Amino acid sequence: MDIRQYFYFIGVTLFLPIWIVLFLNKERRKDMLLLGLIAGVLAIFFGYYYANIDYWKPVYIIKNFLFEDFYYGFIFGGISSEIYELVFNKRNSKDGFIQNM
Repeated sequence: MDIRQYFYFIGVTLFLPIWIVLFLNKERRKDMLLLGLIAGVLAIFFGYYYANIDYWKPVYIIKNFLFEDFYYGFIFGGISSEIYELVFNKRNSKDGFIQNM
């Protein structure tokens, strides 16, 4: 077993406590989940069609299964969807992102 195959997964998991703290607020949950899912899917496409071609060759836990890319997009998409609101103490909209869809 090579420990290097877990570095990508562990690196993203280090940000999971931040995501959980943000997720504990019930008003933010729907936005975090939706934008996390969108960013997760986009991370898979970006990684597969762009980044893996030239310079990014991560070692995945399961070969040819891009779970780590989705996990990265989901965690960072959820976190970044709420950072603006926390830093500037503003909401993106009156009822949130999902209410306006």
